[in-house]
Amino acid sequence: MKSLIIRTFMMLSILTGLLFSQIASSVDLSGVTTYVWRGVKQFNGPALQGTATLSYKNINAGLWVSSVNFGGSEEIETDPFVALSIPLGDLEINTGTTFYSYDLFESFNANADYEIEFFGNISYKDLGVALYYVPSQTSTKDNPNRTDYWLEASVAHDLAGVTLNMTYGYGTYSSKFLAQPKKEAVSNLVLGVKKNLTENYALSWNFSKGFNGMEKVFWMGIYFHP
Repeated sequence: MKSLIIRTFMMLSILTGLLFSQIASSVDLSGVTTYVWRGVKQFNGPALQGTATLSYKNINAGLWVSSVNFGGSEEIETDPFVALSIPLGDLEINTGTTFYSYDLFESFNANADYEIEFFGNISYKDLGVALYYVPSQTSTKDNPNRTDYWLEASVAHDLAGVTLNMTYGYGTYSSKFLAQPKKEAVSNLVLGVKKNLTENYALSWNFSKGFNGMEKVFWMGIYFHP
């Protein structure tokens, strides 16, 4: 596992070191007490996560990684992505694709090595709306829906040096995480508080309240952005 994590974070370093003259790069690292994705707990226990992004004009491409502990052979989640950003003053539109996989495209589930998701979001100042869609593909063979969607409405506001954020999510995406997956949509509400400790470090406290059978989750995270 250690060698795989080292190789993956070496890939993050390589991505951020390419073509500094015309391509902007960024990297961030974080540690969380619980791996929570879109308000849904993925497993019990902490996780180390990171993102490396290359940007050229309005095009962004990168890799998101996280250590995982599902009790199986998977050791690290590796999710490359590509997105197009369209700034329109205070309004910004983003659309793109994420490829979900584990252990550098060695597996996703019993049916496929990866899963493709399309996304689009619109933000205006503190407000945002987003749509995520997983089309029918090999990886969704055992999914009772065959396709999944997830809608989010969010608001974030800086107050006295603290960022307050709230996100409401709704759709069939999270129903597959229930013990007995259902075809009907489920929803959750995620509340977060983020405080910058220094120019490079931040700390967050987060809470997710699930509905329609989704569980409550509380987790903390520490973030480093050089």
